[in-house]
Amino acid sequence: GAEAPCGPSFRKLTCEPRGRGGLAPMADAAERRPLLDGKDAMAPPGGGCCPTWPCKAAFFAIFLACTLPAWIFAAFTDTCCNVPRTAAEHRRRARFLGHLMKTVWRSAFRLCCWIRIDGSGLAPLEQAGRTGRKVFIAANHSSFLDSPMICALAPSALIGDLKALMARIHFSMPIVGRLAKALGFMPVPFRSSDRGNFAVDKDKLAEVMARVDEHLANEGHLVLFPEGDLNRNWRQLLTFRAGGLEIAIRHDMEVWAWVMAGTANCWPVGEALGGGPATVRCAAAPLYASAREAGER
Repeated sequence: GAEAPCGPSFRKLTCEPRGRGGLAPMADAAERRPLLDGKDAMAPPGGGCCPTWPCKAAFFAIFLACTLPAWIFAAFTDTCCNVPRTAAEHRRRARFLGHLMKTVWRSAFRLCCWIRIDGSGLAPLEQAGRTGRKVFIAANHSSFLDSPMICALAPSALIGDLKALMARIHFSMPIVGRLAKALGFMPVPFRSSDRGNFAVDKDKLAEVMARVDEHLANEGHLVLFPEGDLNRNWRQLLTFRAGGLEIAIRHDMEVWAWVMAGTANCWPVGEALGGGPATVRCAAAPLYASAREAGER
């Protein structure tokens, strides 16, 4: 079916009305905290007087220039060197590429000086994995900027083994698709590209879940957007999808929340190009040391 049922195992992680469990307390805190020195949380810095199109043009040029070396590396090893050949080589290349993407995208954000980023709230995430369990990061999703932001700001100890589940349609994109495959990200086989239609091909999904299990068996970590779609109102979380969080319960993972505020202002939903002036703040906190124990309560 399109969605797993909300049984007792998922109640704490997925089934609070309108997503009020899990990430919701952090979303409330983000809403209460003045993101722009007491001004409206979604207002651009400088009172909105800064023109956006030069910033967006520069953003596109900077991110393209910074991303191309990683894409060239992925393309070269795929086509010219016939590497990787084994699963172990795949993992080694993905780890290297993950650290490379973190470095180049972090540099890109620094060059985009009109995008102010406050990642001080992510300090607790440096302790992720200390329980000995694999790490499951659940993040809110309100902009196409969310994925680069997570890649740039995730701890170095996690980034090499941190994989994501992505809609299959993204794997057909010229640059993003090759990088996603090289990084070892896994496609969710939705039957349709229509927004709000979460029906999946069950046979292909079983293959993807086998890859997820293999990744976690090799000390991997996961990051997901449990809302399942871009949220046009970041202040109110959408109901979490049960399917992704079932993975955390089944593998007894350590669950963390990652909340971003301001990315929707920098790259609003529905706009083909982002990079406008904005202030972005990120925060993380542990939700459950054991997803299995939380699901059984």
